[in-house]
Amino acid sequence: MSSPRQFENQPIAEQGPKPRRQGRHGSHDPHNEDVSEYANFTVDPDDFAAGIAEFIGTWFYTFIGLVAIQSAVTNGFTSPNTPLTPASTLLISIGFGFAWVICVGMAAPMSGGHINPAITIGVYCTGRMPPIRALIYIAFQITGACVGAALAEVVTPGGFLGYNEVNPNLNVGFTVLAEILFTFILVATYLSTEFDSEMDLGFTPLFTGLSILVGYLGLVPIDGGSMNPARSFGASAVAKNWEAHWIYWVGPIVGAILAVLLRNGFAKTAKRTRSSTRTSAW
Repeated sequence: MSSPRQFENQPIAEQGPKPRRQGRHGSHDPHNEDVSEYANFTVDPDDFAAGIAEFIGTWFYTFIGLVAIQSAVTNGFTSPNTPLTPASTLLISIGFGFAWVICVGMAAPMSGGHINPAITIGVYCTGRMPPIRALIYIAFQITGACVGAALAEVVTPGGFLGYNEVNPNLNVGFTVLAEILFTFILVATYLSTEFDSEMDLGFTPLFTGLSILVGYLGLVPIDGGSMNPARSFGASAVAKNWEAHWIYWVGPIVGAILAVLLRNGFAKTAKRTRSSTRTSAW
């Protein structure tokens, strides 16, 4: 096998074609495969292993985030049925943001670290994921969120407060728009750092975690913060409160699709720009 050192003193033209860059998730890269072979919905055994990683990651993410909400209440930052204080909003946002960094970093080597149906749908819409794998991911994410929410209810005192609820002073349309915009930022950040960036140092968990933190800072006063249908589903299932639950599916999914459309639009524009530049140079 050729060693990189053999090419150190050779001109670039003599070094041969650059080897294909390996995916950043190891030998089994869930984002670096030909999805055409899965068009008949064939199940790859690795999909279930990746699904388990999504289950564990979403479980821990939901658990940590919901415990942060309960902590904001029991430590006197706020109290049930009273307006949120800036301190409680910050605590909740940090809890979800840091939980995301940890859990995505933990799940990424096996599954790509989605732990969110909106990101899975976004990746699927880019053509980098077969439909059966996307369905497996989403099923495991929802199950993990339910387990995480149930454990959060067990280990925290007082009534369960982790479910989403629209601010009564705001209308539903504004809430949906807010979920769309902040999920758009999250998914666009994930797609950019995961697929379009030349950085191979695993910055996806950090940058998307910052997107989660910023998103919760904006969304907590509006609806408690979601950007993640699985997180909202798990909390609603435990609380048995499904009021306006559709918002936390429609908003994030629309935001994810818009992020993919924008990314594809920029990619086409960049391709045309590069092509015209080469043509003018000749």
